[in-house]
Parts: sequence; C-alpha cells; structure tokens
Amino acid sequence: MDDGQTVFGVFFAIVWGGILNVAWRWQMFQPLWHGRILLRIVLSIVFMMVLPIVFFSYHFNCDCFGFLWSWVDVVAAVLPSFSVFAFYRWWMAIVGRWPDCFYWSVGEYVPDYRLRCVDPSQEKMRIHLRIGYWGNCIAGVLYALVAVGGPWVINRSGLIKCVST
Repeated sequence: MDDGQTVFGVFFAIVWGGILNVAWRWQMFQPLWHGRILLRIVLSIVFMMVLPIVFFSYHFNCDCFGFLWSWVDVVAAVLPSFSVFAFYRWWMAIVGRWPDCFYWSVGEYVPDYRLRCVDPSQEKMRIHLRIGYWGNCIAGVLYALVAVGGPWVINRSGLIKCVST
C-alpha cells in the first residue's frame, strides 16, 4: 500500500465513521422487520454500506495514487473520502422526499405496540423531513463532484508535478 492509499483509507474511515455516528438518530438500521422499517433498512444498506464500499474499492485500486510529495498530493488523496457525505445526503434526500414510506406519523395507527414504542415517528424526531429535499440532492451532487472530480482536476492540472519537482 502506498502513501496515497493509506491517506485515502484513513480519511475515508474517519468520514464514514462520523456519518454512521448520526445513524442512531435516524434509526437507519432498526432491527425490526416491518414494512416501512424494512424499506428503511434496505435503503440504508444500499446507500450507507454497499455504495461506499463499491466506491472505496474502485477508488482504492485506481492508478491515481502514488507517493505523497507535497500538500497537493495529500489533498488529492483526501478528497475522494468526501464521497461518503454524498451517499448520506442522497439517503437524506430520499427519506426527506417520501417520509411516509420510511417513518410513522403520530396520528397514524401502528399495528404493533412494539413498533409504536421503539421506532421513531416523524414528530418524535422533531424534523420536517420534506424540507431540504433539493438542498440534500444538490449537496450530494457537490460532494460527489468534489470526491470524483477533485483529484482528477489536481492530477490533470499539473499541480502535483509542479509542486513535487
């Protein structure tokens, strides 16, 4: 493993861990298998586990890393770790756009008492999930552009060659 892969791996783990620390609030991985909760678990597994792992394994094995010679090399190695923020923002956008598919409403009849007491409702979280749909979509796109496009721009611009020689 070269220096760039090490920096990328460490920052990816830090960012991913930071995002998953707020997962408890959203009950992303609630261990109850009921319609809405199951849909939320599937969405969470896809956006918070599968896609970040696919992105990490692809980006880790690309030829864009080398030995770190300057701060520009470090920036090029750290920028892809911001992709986790993109996946989180897209998860938030989907849940925020269709909150009734993923969370109960207080006035709604919940068939199982256990679900009523354990699973958070939209009102218990004190969040209007419909607000911020477009903001989360745009933020996700911006994070993805930074993660994918940042290292490409740095490598293509010749900054690495100029600074390291």
